[in-house]
Amino acid sequence: MSQAASQINDKSEIRKEDIKRLKEVLNEIEDDPKSYEFREPVPWRELGLNDYPEIIKKPMDLKSCRNKLVKGKYSRYEDFFKEVQLIWDN
Repeated sequence: MSQAASQINDKSEIRKEDIKRLKEVLNEIEDDPKSYEFREPVPWRELGLNDYPEIIKKPMDLKSCRNKLVKGKYSRYEDFFKEVQLIWDN
């Protein structure tokens, strides 16, 4: 492991060269058949889940995480992994 890699922690800033690896992390999650329901935003209106916004205060899904990653919306690893965890917590 390189010295730079050993110094990365959840408080570290996401560098441009790290985005590819984080996309691979999302790919690995998406490759798991159990992730199917978490790949896209919940179509709560279509499903008639009218109380969904009241219950789920901060909706999150894998596609939204990927879009935010690509657009540079995550500045630190902690921010990225908190939202990935939010998918499962919801």
